[in-house]
Amino acid sequence: MVERIEVLMISGRANETMKKLLLSAIIIIVSHYVAHSQHTPCAREATFGEKKICLPAIDGYQECYTEAVVKELADATEVSMNSVLGFYLNTETYDAMYSLELVNIDDYFKVYATNDLQNYQADGSLLDDMRQMLSDNFITKNWDELSKEIDQVGLDAEIGVPVVIDSYRQNSESFSMVLLVKYAFEGIPPYTMAMTVNGYLSNDRLVWMAYYLKYEDQETIVRLKSNSHTIVSELLKASI
Repeated sequence: MVERIEVLMISGRANETMKKLLLSAIIIIVSHYVAHSQHTPCAREATFGEKKICLPAIDGYQECYTEAVVKELADATEVSMNSVLGFYLNTETYDAMYSLELVNIDDYFKVYATNDLQNYQADGSLLDDMRQMLSDNFITKNWDELSKEIDQVGLDAEIGVPVVIDSYRQNSESFSMVLLVKYAFEGIPPYTMAMTVNGYLSNDRLVWMAYYLKYEDQETIVRLKSNSHTIVSELLKASI
């Protein structure tokens, strides 16, 4: 009887050990699943120096930089010190891109990078430096005063000169600047474009995202910030 009790006790301890092992395995599997479920899948990967930058699928937009008509526009409107990595049109524009004048599009964004930084290990301090550098080189105006100016008499600014109306850190891995730019193209009435310029960390590199909306009223800025925040969040998820 004593031997039988000892066997049962040993068997019980073995069962408890087995339960703990199974529980640990389940936790590992669940943790692995959660970690990967939080990673946004890439629609395409772009090469920047020795690194790959994930360009995720984002609801409501289509990454289409490799489309000839889009690549021509994106490259022609980017400065030589930068390289375009990705270009996203909203779904409606994408579906009609070969029948539209893309120079006059709205609600789109591009992902790009500075060539001289392609092999530079980026971190939070670089984000701070870049944010300060941009702030020092752009015109900055108080939004409360500027909004009245725009709504009443139009933006009194030089064509093509960005005016910063807000700047903030969205999180430890990105920063955002909100700007207004007045544009004038031949055959098109002058208009004001609201945009964000966002620096973020991806695969140990500094990458930029610029998002554009045509300015209509103060609600445009609210929508601009909200959409830009969502896009940056998706880009950061893809950089895990």
